[in-house]
Formats: sequence, structure tokens, C-alpha cells
Amino acid sequence: MGIVTGYICLILLLLLLVKVLARKLKWNKLNKALMKGHKYIAFLFLVVSIIHFILVLRVLKGRHILVTISGIVILIAGILLTIVCHVVKNHKVEIKFHHFFSLVMGLMLLVHMGMYFVDFRNYLKAIDTIIISEIDLKNVEDGTYIGEYDAVSGATNSSKVIMKACENALSGE
Repeated sequence: MGIVTGYICLILLLLLLVKVLARKLKWNKLNKALMKGHKYIAFLFLVVSIIHFILVLRVLKGRHILVTISGIVILIAGILLTIVCHVVKNHKVEIKFHHFFSLVMGLMLLVHMGMYFVDFRNYLKAIDTIIISEIDLKNVEDGTYIGEYDAVSGATNSSKVIMKACENALSGE
């Protein structure tokens, strides 16, 4: 579920980026339409990013430290940006803070996604190195086991890990 919320966050940030591009490229109708939803999209991003953070907490120790740091910076910058937009009354100051926090979030998003894909590539390499050995069940305590396993369709990596765990358990490793 963490990956789903991560991609939802990415889509919401891309929508906010399209709004910036629409303004810069003077696509007035698109900019006006996106401006109406700007605060709602930003709020939804903040809520989904908090949910994403909660959902991925249990797997963070297995990720590259930059994935964790950049994700936390994105979340904090989003919270600070929201606070600034509601507290600062001077429009020019608000815009400067808005640009700063938006830039920080954009740069950290690049780091976050880049390191995530590096981690994912390393995970796939590790899965490819798993070798499932035949276990002589006659040597397993408590008798002989009858049955078979079936790899879950579309979940090859998970199936390999589960089969390896079963092999380790049966072989006493």
C-alpha cells in the first residue's frame, strides 16, 4: 500500500507542477482551472504523504538513508509551506517562502525517487540470486511432508522469498 500512496503523492505533485508550467507558459485557462484546485490538491498531497510515511515506516530500515531523509524533508517542507501560506499576511513574503519550499520539495522528490529506484534495482538483483534447493524431506524431523507449492501468479519475487524461507526452515538454517 505504501507504493500506491507514494505514486498518488507523485501524481499530486505533478499536478501542482503543471500549474506552475501553465502560469509560466501563459496557458491562462489551464492555470485558472488548476488554481481553483491548487489548495485542495496541496492539502490532499499533505494528507496522502502523511499516510504514505506511516505505511512505509516498517520498511524504512531496509531502504537507502537518502530515501528516508528526502521523504522526511519533503513532508516537513510541505507542512511548513502549508503553515506559511496560512500565517504570513504579506503576499510577497508568502510567495518567496512558497517558491523556496516548493523548490526544496521538488529537489528532494528527485532524490527520493532516484534512490528508491536504485533500491528497487538492488532488490531485484538480490531476488535473482536466490537459489531454491531441493530438500530431502526424509531428513526433516516429524516425518514426511506431503504437498506442493504453487507460485502466486504475478508475485514471482514474493513467491521466491517464501519458498526460500520454507527451504531454510526445513533444512534447519
